[in-house]
Amino acid sequence: MSATPIQSRNSRDLTPVDAARTQLLEEISYHSQETLRLKTLLNSRRAISRLPPELLLHIFLLQAEAFQQENLLRWPAAEYCNRKPPEHKPLYTWTNVALVCRGWRELALQSTQLWACLVLDERVPATWVRTILARAERVPLTVVMHAVSHTHCSGCVSNNHPEQNYRYAVELLAEVLPATRRLAVFIGKSDYADVCNALCGPAPQLEWLHFEGIEEFADSYGSETPAVTLPQGLFSPGVPPLRSLSVSTIEFDWHSVLILRTLRHLKVIRRRSNNTNLQAPLALSLSRFLDVLQELPRLESLELDNTAIPKYDPAAQHHPVTLPHLCHLHLSLASKNTSHLISHLCFPKTATVHLAMPPHSHQIPALLSEPTVLEAQQNFIVNTLEGMAVLGIATHLPQSLFYEASPEQSPCCIWAENTGSGDSPSVFPSSWDALEPKPPRLIVESPLGGPLLDGVFAAIDLRHLRFLSISEGPESPPRWTNTLRHAENLTTIYVSGTMAFGLGAALVGWTRPPSMDEGSANGPHDSSFPPSSWVGFAEAADDSLHFASDARARSGSDQGASDALSVRFPRLRVLRISRMDFRLARPMTPVERWRYHDFISDIMFHASGTPYGLDDEGLVRSLRLRAEHGGTRLDRLEFVDCQCFERERLVGLLGVVSELWWDGKRLTEADLPVQTLARV
Repeated sequence: MSATPIQSRNSRDLTPVDAARTQLLEEISYHSQETLRLKTLLNSRRAISRLPPELLLHIFLLQAEAFQQENLLRWPAAEYCNRKPPEHKPLYTWTNVALVCRGWRELALQSTQLWACLVLDERVPATWVRTILARAERVPLTVVMHAVSHTHCSGCVSNNHPEQNYRYAVELLAEVLPATRRLAVFIGKSDYADVCNALCGPAPQLEWLHFEGIEEFADSYGSETPAVTLPQGLFSPGVPPLRSLSVSTIEFDWHSVLILRTLRHLKVIRRRSNNTNLQAPLALSLSRFLDVLQELPRLESLELDNTAIPKYDPAAQHHPVTLPHLCHLHLSLASKNTSHLISHLCFPKTATVHLAMPPHSHQIPALLSEPTVLEAQQNFIVNTLEGMAVLGIATHLPQSLFYEASPEQSPCCIWAENTGSGDSPSVFPSSWDALEPKPPRLIVESPLGGPLLDGVFAAIDLRHLRFLSISEGPESPPRWTNTLRHAENLTTIYVSGTMAFGLGAALVGWTRPPSMDEGSANGPHDSSFPPSSWVGFAEAADDSLHFASDARARSGSDQGASDALSVRFPRLRVLRISRMDFRLARPMTPVERWRYHDFISDIMFHASGTPYGLDDEGLVRSLRLRAEHGGTRLDRLEFVDCQCFERERLVGLLGVVSELWWDGKRLTEADLPVQTLARV
């Protein structure tokens, strides 16, 4: 038990006021020491304190690497708009583990690898940089150089002597270059010759290199070429053992000494701007570019934006290039030359081909509306899947819809396996969870119901397709079910968000007939925003629902006809619906709409007269009709992270599926009493 505070011996010689003040100070000191002792005792009994030092240090290193990859080795741009602005970019935050407690500090200071990252920036004092460098000792370094003074606000640099810090950063860059293993250089100023001069020395350990011209700085020049040019003569004498080279918004010479046979990863992004006047094509011809690739036999990943893809000259001779180790190919759909490039590349069928749209694009490029270009893009996508069986398809929106990309850039991922000499793969995945972790064969940034993928899926064999996952996007259920209507062996569908609202109508090919919209101008919705095509299925008269013959249903000739329905995906066994709201019993008031559905996409439901929420009655009707007209009965209908205020809405589903699940629990009639406004 700790001792109580002891009164000072000299308190009798003090005045009463001074004695009282001294006593208070002693008590404050005592309680501070006691608080520290108790905190130390508490920390020693925490679970994390019982971790072996080796494991705790491993966690520190993983955290440091994750921070550096996320915040330091790339520049925050529009796609990271949910974070702090670039001028407030965090720099040494990962070192905070050394400030938590004495034990953590001692452990952190014992590790040289934890301090092996230098951020050279005008906000960082020279004393702190020297401290980090001393703690790193002789381990290979990760160096991040910021030559971007114009992006910093005065509050960040006013008290840190920015000019002096920057000069020291450039000097130190040249000093540590021989010990640098990874180097990232960000340039956002017109005079960057000092940085280039600092990089003219030898770099015998350099394996990873990234050069980037800051987008805002490069675009401010208004030229057709990047404002930053990568000079010749870097890292001489000698040749660095580069394994990864990435250049972004920088004029790059393909005959640079940095194009080495040791390269495993190559990324060239010449322009990120959405200003088409700045999209200058690459001067290099396809034949010369293929000569460059011929010298990179170890290449594992290649990424080019639409302005870095070489021009195709039909009069020139082109030879195919084999890249036997290629795992990832990232090209742009917005270039006419993409199809010519990919047709001259030979790479394994296990490689992933990512066909991207330009960032910040809010519409499909005009070139994709040209029939010849559209057909060429469709043909090389189909050729990429030649000799392969399509097993799974998934779509999802980019992370930040309103800032980063448009719905037209919704990635569509296609999983396919080589069929070899047979007609089908030897082994089918047992479930979607077994297939999804594998890298997809194709990633196409185009909506599933759009013209590009419509033509692709019409041309390929979908009889091996087993799994489908549809997230939020511009597609409506009738669009993607119609696009994939030939996938008769599909067994599993995962749907999330608003994509599930009209699923019942889509699974039998029903669309809203024009007769339902007669007189809609005087109805509850604006005639300029007609209801979604699936609205009204639950209320449609029985005598209006006519199923086509099996032969006609297989041919797909009943598209969009409400009097000729067909069972889509007749062998469907598992349906999972996630992150979705059931329809409320009463319409929401205007106040409730804005309070609970403040996204414009939700508000548009009400503007068009489309009820917000799952059409559960339509889903029940659809599953019953499917079973009556040759479709298999669902083995499992699962709801995950959904909202349902009226449990009785689930009762009807029990009669049309074998198993009904809600958030991992199988439901029975006993679990669903009729109770108004009871929340599941």
